[in-house]
Amino acid sequence: MLILSGLSAQNNSRIDGLKKIVDRGVSDSMFIRLNIEIADEYIFNNPDTSEYYTRRALERAEKLNDVAAMAKTENFLGIINYSKGHLLTSLEHYQKSQNLYKKIGDRSGSVKAANNIAIVYTNLGEYKKAISIYEEAFKTNMELNLIDDAASNIFNISASHLALKDYTKLSESVKKLEEFNRISPSSINACFMKSEIYVIDNKLDSALMCLNKSYDISSAEGDEYFLASIILRRAEVYLDKKEYNNAMIDMGESERLFSKNDFNDIKLDWLEVRSRLFAEQGLYQNAFKAKQEFITLKDSLDRLNNFNRISELNAKYESEKREAEIAKQSQLLDQKSSQVRLVIIIGGSLAVILGVILYNLMRKRRLTKLLQVQNNEIKVQRHKVISSINYARRIQSSILPSHADLMSFLPESFILFKPKDIVSGDFYWYREINGKLFVAAIDCTGHGVPGAFMSLIANSQLNKVIYENTSEDPAFILSKLHAEIIHILNQEREAQNAQDGMDISLCVIDKVQRKIEYAGANLGIYMFKNNELVEFKPSPISLGGLIYERQFEVNQSPFQTETISYAPGDYLFMYSDGFCDQLGGAEGKKYNKSKFKQLLSKIKENPISEASQICEDHLTTWRGTVPQTDDVLLIGAKL
Repeated sequence: MLILSGLSAQNNSRIDGLKKIVDRGVSDSMFIRLNIEIADEYIFNNPDTSEYYTRRALERAEKLNDVAAMAKTENFLGIINYSKGHLLTSLEHYQKSQNLYKKIGDRSGSVKAANNIAIVYTNLGEYKKAISIYEEAFKTNMELNLIDDAASNIFNISASHLALKDYTKLSESVKKLEEFNRISPSSINACFMKSEIYVIDNKLDSALMCLNKSYDISSAEGDEYFLASIILRRAEVYLDKKEYNNAMIDMGESERLFSKNDFNDIKLDWLEVRSRLFAEQGLYQNAFKAKQEFITLKDSLDRLNNFNRISELNAKYESEKREAEIAKQSQLLDQKSSQVRLVIIIGGSLAVILGVILYNLMRKRRLTKLLQVQNNEIKVQRHKVISSINYARRIQSSILPSHADLMSFLPESFILFKPKDIVSGDFYWYREINGKLFVAAIDCTGHGVPGAFMSLIANSQLNKVIYENTSEDPAFILSKLHAEIIHILNQEREAQNAQDGMDISLCVIDKVQRKIEYAGANLGIYMFKNNELVEFKPSPISLGGLIYERQFEVNQSPFQTETISYAPGDYLFMYSDGFCDQLGGAEGKKYNKSKFKQLLSKIKENPISEASQICEDHLTTWRGTVPQTDDVLLIGAKL
């Protein structure tokens, strides 16, 4: 449990009152205080609005050189960015706040900022560094006689020792925390951490007693995050005792709390406990499904954290680069002014024309040097951007299943995957579920970095829909996926995202009954049946976008599932529109469907192992010197 103090919930009537006072015009110090109070009301429910009011206060505080107000607003910005998952930016604001508090000798403010810095390091997995900061904060709080804050430091130190599995130091910290409970009953209780020691010693009944006491305390305080954690931990102890009914009851209560508050980190632990609970009761299929949900959520949270940190680093780099450019331009202007004055003093007797010529020569030389410097900076910047995109490619590649997995189900198959840029808006997806192969070809809005971001969202939501719904009907899956895309992109509220989405073809292949169930959103499929090429057309709309949402409201689901029987030796082809949209040939026209069908016939006539190379050669020959127009995806299989 991480401690953040002094943060209130949003109160609409109070906010309206504060805004009216600010709008009437107040003194600078009152303006700063009121904006901070408004920001405090919004801090968790609407962090973006909270940041707006905090920055208003910070701007006025900087203008007045009010260091105390600057320190407080920087700490607020740290809390806001922490709540948004921007850990590196949060750390930077906390450090600025601590330095400002130190500047004015405010030890109480400084130690609170230090505590927040340690919280960020804990979330980054830097437990030893966090412990060092907590210990310094503990000393300061004791010197200031802030007993409850010192107890909170010990609690967080205990949590870090638990994460590091240093049980000896954990035991020492818990004993120290119990001493604080005797001195100050209002300090954070040691029961939860003490229960962990009992679990380690296999004293499960004692652990349950501690957890029940911790539950009563947290219920009275209304801390739903800690309450959900306690209940889930109690479920694990019941599981250790083989008391499955009690474990199930606590699992349900914990689920209610984390679902209500979107506590995704607790949900992650809950899924792992759920998998174990099913496995110990012999419900292995349910256990496997829970484990798959755990993996999917963990991957999604890890990717989100990675992208948050990449975005923070890129934003920081851009900010530093702009500041460096401004400083450099200012320095160049200063140098220029100094040199001009020197030339005027020394060469005042020279003719005006000679001075103009000399000045122009010097200016040209400086500009040439400046251009060289800027070219070098552009090269460095380009290298960093490409490095970031290459890292993004590795992240995107990690979501793509291996061809070996596909070949385990369809031994005679191939995948042609050629992004237009380093990263792609096209991607492929398949999973074997209940003996059937679910396979999809997906074309997201855009290509390059925007397309890649959409592909990560699409992959995550497709996994979510597949694993959260028991239906194997492709049309049902596409309808659910459409709703998820609209929800995750906030398309009901944000017009700029209203047309982002994706095209998809989805097939469910049943090898036992030799049939394929297909549904498509703007992406069809081709099949060779009895040596005849047959096209199965999709519904003519995409997933995502409010224009399509309105069609859903009128017509219900526009997607239809088509059941296709097949015989051994038939071929299936799934594709994006990249191949057919490629410009090339003698007239620079698009590669059309007619040529694409001829290419599929050529693939059929050759060994499937040569298919990918045939497509690659054909595409290269067609486009000649013309750049690749779009991402290209083609999946083929001999059934």
